[in-house]
Amino acid sequence: MKSLISLVAGATMLTVGCATVPDDAPQELHSAKSSIDAANEADADDYVPKTMDAAEDKLDNAVSLFKDSKDEDTDNPAGKLDESKKEAVTAKAMADNALALTADVKGWDGTDLAAWAALKNPPVSPEQPIVAATPQELPELTKTVAFFETNQANVDQSLAPELDTLVQLLQQNEGIYVSLIGYADRRGSAEHNDALSASRAENVAAYLRSQGIAEARIKVESKGATAATAPAGNEAHLQLDRRVDAEIGNVAH
Repeated sequence: MKSLISLVAGATMLTVGCATVPDDAPQELHSAKSSIDAANEADADDYVPKTMDAAEDKLDNAVSLFKDSKDEDTDNPAGKLDESKKEAVTAKAMADNALALTADVKGWDGTDLAAWAALKNPPVSPEQPIVAATPQELPELTKTVAFFETNQANVDQSLAPELDTLVQLLQQNEGIYVSLIGYADRRGSAEHNDALSASRAENVAAYLRSQGIAEARIKVESKGATAATAPAGNEAHLQLDRRVDAEIGNVAH
């Protein structure tokens, strides 16, 4: 998807999907737009369409919240602006993740690519499986499958699209295993963060099991805040540290 530059009421606007990013929007929104553009240029929407759709939806929402923050009748404009930045940071993370995954997949050979087909082409019927599991070891793939709000570990419907993509891959390729790794931001004690990140990974695992994925194919790990990168005062970037990553391969971890 190419970005378009248009002039609206004398202000330059960058068009992304259905949304436009005004020139005076925070840098987080422009950075998200740039990442989405780069991912689309690399055809990430062909390889991980759900992730790209979610990234664009997040940016749409970020733009809407930014516009609301400038409305004189809006309650708590500072809060709206902060939420806008958070949505944009998440959109950028999703697009960057999609771009990296696309690059990994393009580097595989034709046999390896068969395992990724499950993410793009759902089976027409149970009698028409997407792809048989391949016997050789595939390159390991790491994908963020869930982001969480502060101090939360519940898996709600907003996480379903990404998790269902993972479920589909596992259902159609019985030789593939997954390690779920939970993380937390740097706020809170080490003990609290360890427990919180473990709960996040375990709840994602429970979702996979509820969809019929065998427990033997799932490993759960937690790293607390040991991999946190955002400074404690940066609310928008802290969300990137509150996540669960999936490491996928056809060798049991």
